[in-house]
Amino acid sequence: MKNSTVVTFKKGRGGRFHNGGHVSFYSLCKIQDVSVLEEYMFFNEENGKWYEGNGEELDCQLNEDGTGYINIDSEYNSYYALKIEDFNRSHFAALVENDHFESDEILEFVVGENYEIFKGFEVISEVVDCDSISEIKKYASDLDWYNIEEVSEEEYDESWLDDENYREIDGKFYKYNG
Repeated sequence: MKNSTVVTFKKGRGGRFHNGGHVSFYSLCKIQDVSVLEEYMFFNEENGKWYEGNGEELDCQLNEDGTGYINIDSEYNSYYALKIEDFNRSHFAALVENDHFESDEILEFVVGENYEIFKGFEVISEVVDCDSISEIKKYASDLDWYNIEEVSEEEYDESWLDDENYREIDGKFYKYNG
């Protein structure tokens, strides 16, 4: 995976009140691979444009690099694809909310070597609450920033009364002081 990997999101209903405009993870795919294109739209080869089933021209931009958008009805059913390097806070939050193996894979790439530790202590949403991938990488490399420290196996073994703040992750032992 690279910073230039393309990921597609859907804008539709969701969130606490199921309002329109909610961003959710769709797939680790280019905009041209969104299934709604083939299912509900058709391509006119004569003029090179996409149309909705009712014959109206579809508001879309399908770039050669896989980025772009398909705007079906703005707030409730639209798709857009962008590169990981262009993500913002709402995209990272959508990945955390999704809990799918593809979103997990992207988050692991973005966060780096400490991903499993942050996920184990359920603080991954705090870690990715940033406006850019470079900001996440800057802070995610420092466990102290998130009040997590590596501890000895003895301290871990004695922690049975405080299971919530201790984890064994990849054969190492950690304590969360949050």
